[in-house]
Amino acid sequence: MYYRITHISVESSSTFALMTGPSHSDDKISSDDEQVSVLVVGGGPTGLLTGYGLARSGIACVLAEKNLEITKWPKMDLTNCRSMEILRTWGIAQEYPDQKGAVPDEYQSDSHFYTSMNEDGLLLANWALPSMKDWQDGIQANNNGSQPAETGQRCSQIIFETWMKRKCLEQPLIDCRFGYEFQSLVESDGEVTATFTDQANDTRVIRSRILVSRDGGQSRVRKSAGVKMVGGQIDTFTAHLMLDNPNITATTLDPQEAIYRVLGGAAGKYPMKIGQILFCNIWHPNLALAEHYVSESGAVILAGDAAHKDPPHGGYGMNSGVEDALAVSWGLAAVLKGYGGPYLLASYLYEQRSTMIDRLERCRRHLLTAGTPAGIALREKLSSYITTSGSECRDRGIELDSRYKSAAIYSDNTEEPPYDVKAYVSNGHVTWRANTIPESAEARKEILATVTGYQIHEDYNKREMDEDRTAVLAHDDDDDDDDDDDDKGV
Repeated sequence: MYYRITHISVESSSTFALMTGPSHSDDKISSDDEQVSVLVVGGGPTGLLTGYGLARSGIACVLAEKNLEITKWPKMDLTNCRSMEILRTWGIAQEYPDQKGAVPDEYQSDSHFYTSMNEDGLLLANWALPSMKDWQDGIQANNNGSQPAETGQRCSQIIFETWMKRKCLEQPLIDCRFGYEFQSLVESDGEVTATFTDQANDTRVIRSRILVSRDGGQSRVRKSAGVKMVGGQIDTFTAHLMLDNPNITATTLDPQEAIYRVLGGAAGKYPMKIGQILFCNIWHPNLALAEHYVSESGAVILAGDAAHKDPPHGGYGMNSGVEDALAVSWGLAAVLKGYGGPYLLASYLYEQRSTMIDRLERCRRHLLTAGTPAGIALREKLSSYITTSGSECRDRGIELDSRYKSAAIYSDNTEEPPYDVKAYVSNGHVTWRANTIPESAEARKEILATVTGYQIHEDYNKREMDEDRTAVLAHDDDDDDDDDDDDKGV
């Protein structure tokens, strides 16, 4: 069983120096520089959530984002049930479904798979998914601990980001700096000196004890901190359009013609009028993971797309970033307030990175890599695969049964319950807890010191780590130029 303490009150003022080095007096700071405790770089959805989570924990931060406006492009579909539970802990889950543009809870979520969207298209398979209202009714009817506290919420990132930006601007503990473009950083003496340019092209320097990187898949912060990515592009497609004319390439193809041919297939154009095409580019899906989530000095923390990149299959992208936001915000609050020890933030690497490997492995299984036999044989194969694999949006084990193993978790080495990516089975507790607390005062002292990050569990170095599991990721990925920058910021 595992012991984890997330709320504890201990008065101390010396802990942070153990992790990030000695403090610095004001006479070392240029009059043009600013000094803050926490700097969040990147104001996409998960960057905004990180800032909001810190504020809810009583920690002030500066949130710097390159763009003045939110994303213009339709991204994101489902905020899953675990993300909604996290929003609930911050007291904002009930507001979210009421935002204009959020999908009403009575709408069905069925998915239909056809060979084409024209009148001759053939049905391959169907995923019958309940509406959020039906799901909520099911939760209330099965109050046995196996159900989440919240249902998911279908909503575009445009709506979500607009809402969270407003929430952050209303928070007095968040100093939002929209129009600040990150350029570089230097780590020294337990702090980070970050350089930005503002909208007037003036240089701005912010010095912080901790910098949280939320600046997307092309993260300049990650590169500036010298952290590499393991993995890279996936050889797959979301819509396959054969270019049989050697004079036409992906960059010269008429976008409207491409849309018509994909929707209509070989049988002809789909009877619809295409309006203005606002944006067209080449996008490459990726499966990649940062080698480290925390820099060597402990002063730069990677989260969201800056730490892990995955295609949209399964909907793990932003939802994983929401879990990162929770882990970073409470961990930083514990350290900055003095009751978290020097190993507490180091545990973030092993806990979040390990669960992200689980998700990347599952995400890879959502990719269809079968051959391409023709006609009926292909349709039968696709139909069987889609039907038996089940909806990628209902991986309850992935969403609700994260199992953390790190230096800040004390284990008594008892056997874990079985794990199933498609289902969450309750053992009678909201979380998996130890059955007994040791009677020995020394044992209790060891547990308390471990879960607050003041010492490493004695068996920790014996545990199998995740290096061999990254074999699911093909190669080093140092060139991120083709990544979709979901978290924005650069």
